[in-house]
Amino acid sequence: MTRETARYLALWMSYEDVIRVADLKTRADRLARIVEEARARDHDIVQVTDFLKPGIDELCSILPPRLGRGVLAWARRRGLEDRLNVGMHVRSTGVLGFLLLRLLAGLRWWRPRSLRYHEEQHLIERWLAAVARAAAVDLALAREIAECAQLVKGYGDTHRRGVKSFELIERTWFGIDHARAADLRQAREAALSDPAGTALQSLIAQACATPSSSTASPKAAAHTP
Repeated sequence: MTRETARYLALWMSYEDVIRVADLKTRADRLARIVEEARARDHDIVQVTDFLKPGIDELCSILPPRLGRGVLAWARRRGLEDRLNVGMHVRSTGVLGFLLLRLLAGLRWWRPRSLRYHEEQHLIERWLAAVARAAAVDLALAREIAECAQLVKGYGDTHRRGVKSFELIERTWFGIDHARAADLRQAREAALSDPAGTALQSLIAQACATPSSSTASPKAAAHTP
């Protein structure tokens, strides 16, 4: 449980926003890997074009928290959250494209001041607290809670869906008074296999419709055949 918690914590702390993605796309080892995968010879010219589609989420994620939340709330009220996307073709092996990405990557110092950082830290603290509470009662359950960190990944729509699934599971199964490790594992696997969330919603509906034996009163339990 401790090992998995540490592993997922390290992955979560290296979350991907536009700043980190720009840094990853301009690293020398990435170009070397692309050249190898393309089986390019020494005298071949390799050009790399990155297809990017940043939206309002990505923009707000690197703004100061108060400003970012305000802009995002404004876009949601007007139904623009999924419409303000700009398609970009950036040639990362060209001078202008490379400089643009390096400019973004150079904002690494700003990340701890951004909205995305504050949101991720809040989620991480809630997750770690849930792991600690469960570990005092059931190590198997604590490990399953630790595994739920893999739901929150990527950026844009992928990140938004992951956070939604994580929070649904958190509200439904993180309570150690009734949660079971097997149920939590099933919910996590459903969320990972179905990004649309239909399978997870079905499991939540079943969980809400089925009374937990741990929440039944002693008197009621005594009259159960």
